[in-house]
Amino acid sequence: LSWTDVRMDEFPASMWPDRVHRVSTAVSGTAEASWSGHEPADLTAALQVAHESFTSQGLPIQGGWSVNAADGTWRLTLDTLSAGPVLVTSTVVASLPASWSEWRETDIAGDLIVEVHDLGRLADELVHLGFTDAMAAAAPSGTASLHLGLSDSLGMLAWRAELSAAGRVLGLSDEMALQAVVSRRRGVWRLSDMDIRLAGSHLYVVASGGAASGELAGE
Repeated sequence: LSWTDVRMDEFPASMWPDRVHRVSTAVSGTAEASWSGHEPADLTAALQVAHESFTSQGLPIQGGWSVNAADGTWRLTLDTLSAGPVLVTSTVVASLPASWSEWRETDIAGDLIVEVHDLGRLADELVHLGFTDAMAAAAPSGTASLHLGLSDSLGMLAWRAELSAAGRVLGLSDEMALQAVVSRRRGVWRLSDMDIRLAGSHLYVVASGGAASGELAGE
């Protein structure tokens, strides 16, 4: 199966009639699949998708992504996929168990990196897409990035997120700086080294807790 230059500019309006903002992207790709049985290792599949922006009207989406499966291993790759001011890259690998019924034992490993090159433009795009104007009300400017790491299994997924941002908010002349690390492993989440500096003020937070135990600690 293959397709070439399928325009998606009217797709958001067809799904959400009250959100009329268009996207600017044409999609090309290929898909193949074969199987010799009913278990994960019996499936072989490959999906390749490429986006290309064709006009300056609407939110431009460019880049590509792919999904490949063979011998019980699945790989998802986002190859510099961009949507306006947001750039996403990712590689996630899943090693499936012998049977679909044991899906919770699927091993996961990978990274997701999100970079925002213009927070002000991101706020405007969210308003145009009809999602929220809360971010626009803060009048942000500057840049931000998020690095998310995944590990362990689907049944006990562990993750670690590093967030950083720099710029201005609320029309203040002083620059804001944010650094934070949030993680979750075996039911325990941890907020470590959150450091916020704004208009001469400095906030530093370290905290941890567990939903099952109901415990919370921090400073």
